[in-house]
Amino acid sequence: LGKAVLVWNEQYSLYKPLKNHLGKLSINESFYVIWAYSNHLQFGNSFPSDIETIPEFINAKSLPEKKIYQWELELLLREIIINSQDTERGLKTLRKWNYFTGAINKIKDIENELISVNKNNVLKEFFRLAHRQFPWQLNINLMYFYRYYRIFNETDIDKILYNKVGVHYENLFLMGTSLLGHFQKNFIIKEPFSTNIKGITNDEVKKLFDMISIELDDFKKIIQKEYTVDEKFAYNTYILRLYPIIKNKFKGDNAYFCPLTTLLYWRFTSGIYYEICREKDFDNPFGHAFQKYVGDVLNKANKKMTIYPEEYYGSKKNKKNTVDWILDKKDAALFIECKTKRLIVPAKIELNNTELLDKELEKISDAIAQVYKTIKDHIDKQYPSFPYDEKRKIYPIILTLEEWYSFPDPISQEINKKVKEKFNQNGLPLKWLEEMPYSICGIHEFEEIVQIMQTVGIKKFMESKFSTPEYASWDLGPFVNSFYKEERKSAIFLFQKEFDDMLSARGCPVINH
Repeated sequence: LGKAVLVWNEQYSLYKPLKNHLGKLSINESFYVIWAYSNHLQFGNSFPSDIETIPEFINAKSLPEKKIYQWELELLLREIIINSQDTERGLKTLRKWNYFTGAINKIKDIENELISVNKNNVLKEFFRLAHRQFPWQLNINLMYFYRYYRIFNETDIDKILYNKVGVHYENLFLMGTSLLGHFQKNFIIKEPFSTNIKGITNDEVKKLFDMISIELDDFKKIIQKEYTVDEKFAYNTYILRLYPIIKNKFKGDNAYFCPLTTLLYWRFTSGIYYEICREKDFDNPFGHAFQKYVGDVLNKANKKMTIYPEEYYGSKKNKKNTVDWILDKKDAALFIECKTKRLIVPAKIELNNTELLDKELEKISDAIAQVYKTIKDHIDKQYPSFPYDEKRKIYPIILTLEEWYSFPDPISQEINKKVKEKFNQNGLPLKWLEEMPYSICGIHEFEEIVQIMQTVGIKKFMESKFSTPEYASWDLGPFVNSFYKEERKSAIFLFQKEFDDMLSARGCPVINH
């Protein structure tokens, strides 16, 4: 008990300066300031004249040069909800640059003190940072929008969603994009709601808000219940992503605030997954929807290669599947296996307990080994429509819907270790890992990479990665940024016309890339 009291006293002493700093603020006004910073960083919006900044921040040419990051705003938002006053005006204000940066710096001080990094967890900490920071560095883009629209709008998935929330995904998507457009220019929305989108009812609008918004007092209770001041201090923000819109009184009226527009964007796209992932018979339709989308990407990008879809082979008693997709250029082929499996949240944020992460890495290594098992059947000439050619180079790709950020050395090395164990268990030659090196790639990167391959070829692209030790262990995305930076600039949004047609059919404005 004495030790627990000591730990609490140390934590409170560390946390008290931030608590006191934010306790002098108005919650609603602070929402407004965070909204202004968020939209400036995400959309390049001009700053409101009533918020003080400095020229070095406003005139910085890149986001890193601004030295204020959206993941810091997310943490600041959580702390404001916990500590600030539910009043129209506070004793202090984040509108003042020094008070705003003072809050950010106090949060950083807590982070730095709480994280105990040593030789055993230093690269695990990098893995945590990647999952915390990298998603914020991807700007809102149409590929991401359309990808989730296509996947969740598949009939079987949409049916599960409708049974759960009472709204079809297309309508959720259109309402979400409409709200995103509103909050790009306004930091609140008031009741009653209205929409000009064809075919959407007021009842559906209400259901959307029931799903993605929460009363401020309820929000506080949930956050405080799960709150900890320890090595996970900077990572317990899941509840903000579940409810990006906060309901509170504003000048006597009911108002809905969206301080971080990026969270709203994630909620009605990738965040729909958490709404339905535990529903009966979800996994298979979800996997098939992603596999189908990948096929559409390949066909849309393809100019001079051959695409082979998944096929069955083997006897009736031992029926097997080929890989999900093969992209062939005669001298080299991609063997693509699509995976919707996501890293569970605890595996992303635990620093010292690696058991959960180990289980997740076991699953991805299983998927990698499975691809090589089916490649063995291909070499044994069991594939029905794609004959084996010993002169053709084969490059397996585990294509994930969500990024795994598996490139930190201890993570990639652990995956490789597990893959080798499974090779030994299944009698597969270890030399294949050198002759046919695998890649783990997120669909976000792949949609551009497959376009680059149309220009440079599969073999040249993959050899330029694996023949250079510096790049061999990198994820494909960072590799492309370094090696094929110019070619990447030519990559386009593959489904612009389809997206525009869908929006115009429902009376929505066309969104340009």
